[in-house]
Amino acid sequence: MNEKQNNLSTELRDIWTDAFRFHATFQNMGNTTEEWTRCAKTMETLVLKHGRHPLAGILTMAVYEYLDKERRGAVD
Repeated sequence: MNEKQNNLSTELRDIWTDAFRFHATFQNMGNTTEEWTRCAKTMETLVLKHGRHPLAGILTMAVYEYLDKERRGAVD
């Protein structure tokens, strides 16, 4: 691992890893209420897992908003 990657704590690397997995998990979901509910509950679970760390909230919300824009055709 290079020096720049070592600047992140294990806690922050774990948050980034979970955000990546969150995106990968829901990337191909449809657009039903049930799928969005599952997505939101997973997002909440991840934020709680990381002790409500601000980065966890920001990253998972960014993924959630991106998925929403994709389904509305608003992503370039």
